[in-house]
Amino acid sequence: MPTVKRKLGRGKVRVTFAMPAIAGVTDLALVGDFNNWSINQNPLQQGADGAWSGAVTLDEGCPVDDISVGA
Repeated sequence: MPTVKRKLGRGKVRVTFAMPAIAGVTDLALVGDFNNWSINQNPLQQGADGAWSGAVTLDEGCPVDDISVGA
């Protein structure tokens, strides 16, 4: 999943995630330790082209590799 990190200052970063369209998928969410693996807290938005994207603000140094996409 491609990501873009942007430093916000004060030890925070904004991380934007994007995924291509996935046939048959109607809901996606970012999940990880940062939100106690909740599929309800950080839903991805689906664009007109079917691609998915979403962003979260995290503490700098938060392991982005540990964030998954849950359907």
